[in-house]
Amino acid sequence: MTKVQLEEHQDPIRQLSDKLSKIDQEITDIHHYMEFNKLNAAEGYKAFKLLQDKLVERRGIKDDMSKFQMLSATKVTDVFNGT
Repeated sequence: MTKVQLEEHQDPIRQLSDKLSKIDQEITDIHHYMEFNKLNAAEGYKAFKLLQDKLVERRGIKDDMSKFQMLSATKVTDVFNGT
């Protein structure tokens, strides 16, 4: 793996970080909506479901970030040696 290939792995990490920030803002918006509005059972469930979906999406982004970070932390010699 060349230096250029390693640098290409940094771009997806930045993109994922931007996605994570956006999701975090959306989660905060949902929390504020739930905090400042009196919701009936149906509205409360819809808000919960939306929050749950965003949290699952956030987990996927964090998992992807972790994979790219592990890959970028792998030494070039380790890649060639198969370790």
